[in-house]
Amino acid sequence: MSIPISTVKDNHNGARLCYDCYPSGIYIHEHEKDTMYVYEKRALKRCQHAMSRDLNPNTPLLSQLEKGHVIDSSQSSLIMRQSARKDKVLCLIDILFEQEDGVCIRLINALKLDYPWISSHLHREFIKEKTKFTREFNQGLSNVVNKQISPMVLGPGAEECPVPTTSKESLQCVETVSELLETFQKLNYRHLGVDPIEVCNMALCVVLEEKITQYKKTIDNLQEKLTKLKVPTNNIRVIKQEILNEKEAAKLLEKQIKIKDSAISHLEYQNALLKQKREALRKTRDMSNDMCAVCNSKCLRRQSSFNIYK
Repeated sequence: MSIPISTVKDNHNGARLCYDCYPSGIYIHEHEKDTMYVYEKRALKRCQHAMSRDLNPNTPLLSQLEKGHVIDSSQSSLIMRQSARKDKVLCLIDILFEQEDGVCIRLINALKLDYPWISSHLHREFIKEKTKFTREFNQGLSNVVNKQISPMVLGPGAEECPVPTTSKESLQCVETVSELLETFQKLNYRHLGVDPIEVCNMALCVVLEEKITQYKKTIDNLQEKLTKLKVPTNNIRVIKQEILNEKEAAKLLEKQIKIKDSAISHLEYQNALLKQKREALRKTRDMSNDMCAVCNSKCLRRQSSFNIYK
């Protein structure tokens, strides 16, 4: 069973659907020059020794590689211009490393008939490196979400995104990144007081730069106004000293008021005692006026004498 070619035609505005990226829905347009995936380069490097040792880039093999869209006719001619087999192999390997993504799968299919051991070896290394790359990518994606984006948007203690283990989980993680970045953008626009519709075609850093420039101008205007209203330094010192003197005078006056309040309270107390003593003396005098000098008691004779004077 042959391994499918890594790219197929699709109707997404003339875009080419990458077979390896199909789960992520990544479309690559024909006019864009693709670079080889990291795991493809790693797999080719692991098989480089076997290809250098066993491959014989003769006309049938190069023709097979052209049919498999591994190389084109100009590259095939360049290889054939090399005299020694070793030079041809090295030239072929150099061309392979400069090819676009998906060349590894196409090379596996092209070598399956004449060099099945190299094809199998390359296939194993390709699967192993792709699995390793996917694991590293998912781990890195999870770290970006949990250690950078999520704390920046939601703050520390936010719920962590688990490391994806399937294509579906990877897509969910990518969607989480998209949602967090959208939230981050909206928060920044709201705090900056800008309308997202007006700045939809501007990068966030450009919006921040414009706002910072506006704030700087406002600060400069305020500083200019402050300079015009600025009081000379000597006057400020005199005013400060006068304020200190007034504070000291206020403290002294407050102390004197407390002393006078205490004296008034003491005089009021003395006055109350004098009133009590005067009242006691008045009562004693009234009683002594009512007593008879002979019998030391009230009597009719003394009472009658008082009535006469009345």
